[in-house]
Amino acid sequence: MQNRIEKLSETKLNSVNLFKAVNEHALSLCNYYIGLIDLEPCEFEEIDKLVRKILMNLNVHMKPACKERLYLPRNMFGRGLISITFKAEKMLLDFKTSLERRKFTSLRSAGILWAEQQRKSHMATITEFLRIKYESSQHIEQTLKSLQIECLLSAIKKKTLHSKLFESLNNETFDIQTSSKWIVKENISPKSEAMFFLLQDRS
Repeated sequence: MQNRIEKLSETKLNSVNLFKAVNEHALSLCNYYIGLIDLEPCEFEEIDKLVRKILMNLNVHMKPACKERLYLPRNMFGRGLISITFKAEKMLLDFKTSLERRKFTSLRSAGILWAEQQRKSHMATITEFLRIKYESSQHIEQTLKSLQIECLLSAIKKKTLHSKLFESLNNETFDIQTSSKWIVKENISPKSEAMFFLLQDRS
């Protein structure tokens, strides 16, 4: 994964396309292991931390810029990077939901679900884990994405410097689509964008 990110950074892709390429050609490698290897939430967070470190070494992300903005969509002042933590939550929840739905018609699905429940794997307890993490009693399958975004925004709002930009989201006269257009449709280098985000987060 590190090798792929580094090679992609050597291309002349603008920032929008670089992050899309990183998502599709580097971070997608994790898809093959989520659910097959029983990793705990803290281990997915460590992978996210490693990715951020790689991006910082390449000057594609700079400290003390807001790390949460990396994972927000570009139309919400973010950079559109996939969070492996969030990705794993979605994939494990979908897998468990699929097994639950098919357990009465498929012996294989019933067997997998039973085995996972017996050893209390992260996948087996994912629904309860997510309800506790996001403090939600709603149908987590339908609301997970919005809960993840709200989690990022909540973390940002707790930071004195980083929260200033996002305070405008509560202003009814603020047009987020117009204000975020430069992030969505820009044609600047990843390093230049990293510098702009750093300056924005510090002002």
